[in-house]
Amino acid sequence: MQPPHQQDANVPYLGREMPLGIAYLAAYMEKAGISVEILDLNISEHPLLELEEALKTLCPRFVGISSFTVDIPGADTLAGCCKSILPGVTTIVGGIHATALPQRTLAECEHFDYLIHGQGEVPLTRLIQSIKGHQDVRGINGLAYRNNGTITVNPCDQYLSLDDLPFPARHKLKIDAYAPHPQKYITLPNTGIFSSIGCPFRCSYCSVHLVHPRFTARSPENVVREMEECVQRYGIRDFRFFDDCLTVDRKHITDICNLIICKKLKLHWNCQSRVDKVDRELLALMKKAGCHQITYGIETGTRKGLQLINKKTTLEQAEAAIQHTKEVGLESGGSFLLGIPGETVEDIRDTIAFARKLSPDIATFYIVKAYPGTALFEKAIEKDREAQINWEDYIIQGSPLFDIGIPKETMLALVEEAYHRFYFRPRYVWQRLKKIFRSPRREAKIAFKGFLMVASYFRRR
Repeated sequence: MQPPHQQDANVPYLGREMPLGIAYLAAYMEKAGISVEILDLNISEHPLLELEEALKTLCPRFVGISSFTVDIPGADTLAGCCKSILPGVTTIVGGIHATALPQRTLAECEHFDYLIHGQGEVPLTRLIQSIKGHQDVRGINGLAYRNNGTITVNPCDQYLSLDDLPFPARHKLKIDAYAPHPQKYITLPNTGIFSSIGCPFRCSYCSVHLVHPRFTARSPENVVREMEECVQRYGIRDFRFFDDCLTVDRKHITDICNLIICKKLKLHWNCQSRVDKVDRELLALMKKAGCHQITYGIETGTRKGLQLINKKTTLEQAEAAIQHTKEVGLESGGSFLLGIPGETVEDIRDTIAFARKLSPDIATFYIVKAYPGTALFEKAIEKDREAQINWEDYIIQGSPLFDIGIPKETMLALVEEAYHRFYFRPRYVWQRLKKIFRSPRREAKIAFKGFLMVASYFRRR
């Protein structure tokens, strides 16, 4: 089950994406002979009513809940609801927060019976099989559980070959209910897809290494075979690569592109990358294979900021990446972090100015948060690891863990300034107007969603 996601008040998104992680788990369990259903409460108008109806109709013996940090209080509440409706049900939590803080999660969330950390397919399947078979579960790697008042966290050391995983169980999802922001697709239906997991870099704000401690890629043939299945079985020709950096292995992405071109697949797709892992030749090949948009984690417009977050890129590489992306005809996106510990208000304004100078097609500005599993989090709590933290604070602007010396209201004002100075300027308006002649319907959707995002933000404020 996917609980309703608590959206960051700083960046309203107005898009719905398939929960691929849960779909992978469902596919693996199905292959092992376990009957499974997916309930995504993110697409529900009345989540609690739908949950109650599903529980009473299906009467499941196990309920698994995947949760981000911002959702963990709500996920625990949902687990409690499940137990009140089905007193004998076993509840299991997983996801990035559970992986980062397994012991703490079980200690703070009373309604979870078990916790899965790390790559979940094997331990979750073994847990369910063991309980159904009345076998001891204590030796399962990747499992955390309560035992006579104490919490035991077993080591996590099982990692599957990605090519051995069955394709996500999209047949368990309401495919037509999902649509990302219009900037992220050309046609519907759309789906996410992974060609690799993990990242060889260690940026201080990122926790991807927790679940995926090493970079691992699927074979290009396996990736394209999944895309072909999506076309044939679901009518999906539009994809969003969820890889942390699709272009980190140049040969890997080149082989994927060449396969798509060789098979003459008429696809659209977009992805994320680093500014130091692209060049004009590669971007041109990606466009030929159907790529229409690429988002870069630029993060900051100062050399000081890049050093503070251990980004290991340069401002010059960011300028070159955006320039080459525009030259080959791809849409460009840039994400920027505001309020990096050690920054000043002047540094933040330098980042805003740098974003304006680059002028990608879309820019997002986030206030830095010290999420569990990141180097920022470790540094923030090194003085008091038992500090009481209200995880719901993570849905508001600013980190509840560290004080960067800039008042919260000032940070909120800087975010507003960033969006206003980036989007409400003649150069950007002209930049978008030129695109209307190429795809008027899509640009109208983007403009409408953009208006809703701005309205949503100020309504929240």
